[in-house]
Amino acid sequence: MDATSFIGSTSVDSSLRIIQVNDTDNFVIKKYSEEQYARGVGLIYREYFEIETQFEIDSGLHWIQRVHQSSEW
Repeated sequence: MDATSFIGSTSVDSSLRIIQVNDTDNFVIKKYSEEQYARGVGLIYREYFEIETQFEIDSGLHWIQRVHQSSEW
């Protein structure tokens, strides 16, 4: 909480990182979800993945959302 984060080259002095799911120890299905919020800005980063491995083949979903730098901050 109140950690410094960067949006491009702009630093945000008060941010919060929330890890909602961190189940990466399972050898078949790996799940991870994280969000980062900045004071006065809101959601600045979101990552989610759910990967399933069967017979050495990976399939699933991995996406990342980031806020882009704004002149209003």
